[in-house]
Amino acid sequence: NGGRVSRALRAEVDDSRSIIVVTGSGLIHRVVSLVVLRLEDDEGRVFMEVGRWDGRRAHGRCRLPGLKQQGDELVNETVERLFSTKLAPLQGKLRISAITRENTEKVSNEYGVHTRYMRSICAARIVPGQSLEAPVCVQKPRRSTASSTAKASDHAFSDEGSDSIGVTFTGLGGSVSRLQSLAHWLQIQPVFAIHGDAGEANLYSWLPPETFHLLGSTNSGEKLLMAWLSRLSMPDTSSVHGSLCSSNGFAEEPGNQ
Repeated sequence: NGGRVSRALRAEVDDSRSIIVVTGSGLIHRVVSLVVLRLEDDEGRVFMEVGRWDGRRAHGRCRLPGLKQQGDELVNETVERLFSTKLAPLQGKLRISAITRENTEKVSNEYGVHTRYMRSICAARIVPGQSLEAPVCVQKPRRSTASSTAKASDHAFSDEGSDSIGVTFTGLGGSVSRLQSLAHWLQIQPVFAIHGDAGEANLYSWLPPETFHLLGSTNSGEKLLMAWLSRLSMPDTSSVHGSLCSSNGFAEEPGNQ
């Protein structure tokens, strides 16, 4: 596994998607330049990348959609590449109003190396009158299983004791009632799949800021994210499409009901 990670990191450096700096004390630091899109709707929800389908299963990752800059690539060139690849249905249909820069440092989950992320955040809105569509994931049919040892109210995405997926709120941290409310709210939120190569797809949804912070930066949120995605079946490219351009038809977020 260490050899695979080392090869992946070397390939990233060779492709000019990151650089490696060795300090005077011999420590290795990775530096990555990112361009991300912060697209908001009229309700204040943000268009988030919530996961990736690798052809067999979903992997959760709640973050703003974006790409690593390559070599001497300018921000606007990376934006163009983003719209021609991961976000093709949005190409030419957004208006970028501002670009801000933000630096953060943490250990990379993927490589286990201390990394400095230099992000260019592009704030955007959908141009009025534009119609944006993408295939929508569907909920898997509920299985009929019963649990004699756990209460249905303790399970994420359970239905009166049936179809528990094994993620319980007890011990996750935070307010159990808050997590229960969020779990039920997520079940009815559309998840859009934008397909790439070889049957893979990036998954997106509109989320209020407090929700994507919880899903992307807490242990309980990450488990809840995977519980949510595990209940979805991926659409094919001929599936019924849903609108990406607004939150019309979405349930109110927890706390506003």
